[in-house]
Amino acid sequence: MLELIRDVFIDNTYFNGDGAPLKAHLTEGDPASKVLLIAGANASGKSFGITVLASCLNGATPKVEPIQVSMKYRTKEGMHRCFMFGPLGDQRDSTGSISLAAVRGGLRTAQGRDRPCWLMLDEPDTGLSEEFTPAMGEYLATAANVGLGEHCQALVVVSHSRALLKEMAATLTLRPHFVHVDEQPLELEGWLASSRRRTVAELEALPSISTERYRAINK
Repeated sequence: MLELIRDVFIDNTYFNGDGAPLKAHLTEGDPASKVLLIAGANASGKSFGITVLASCLNGATPKVEPIQVSMKYRTKEGMHRCFMFGPLGDQRDSTGSISLAAVRGGLRTAQGRDRPCWLMLDEPDTGLSEEFTPAMGEYLATAANVGLGEHCQALVVVSHSRALLKEMAATLTLRPHFVHVDEQPLELEGWLASSRRRTVAELEALPSISTERYRAINK
């Protein structure tokens, strides 16, 4: 697990390498940990990071199945959205309840697999208020402590919420691995302690920044 994380986020085509469009810092946790936390601001490339990880897993020999539960599927048509969030989606339940159901479904799927897999949760705190976000972090960490299943090799959690990842780091029995994707990436403790506030100008620049990074990644 750790070897693959290093390959993706340290000195390669996408992250930190010569001319790479994205930057990341890896804080290695306990060697026995199966948990990877990925943080970053909007348009930083954190979700792209798990896309690369999933591609590497699909190309591995023997193949390792990436089980991806992404909140992006909430706005898409098709079976992925129905399986993850139900046929009615946000029309019936609160967004927080739907996120919890999707996370529970992902954990059940990973625990029931009879072949190697990684469970990847992209922004599982979507729709949760500040009061509930730490509870989701505790819930995920507790599940990892109890066991992800015989064949689940890793739990990857992607979020920009310090409250979520701080609670996970505090609850996990083993220190997790952590990747910060940013223009000036930090180690785990530094990121948790930071409180950077973005400006309105930076907010308005997000669409153009996202487009530029998308083009750089494609190139």
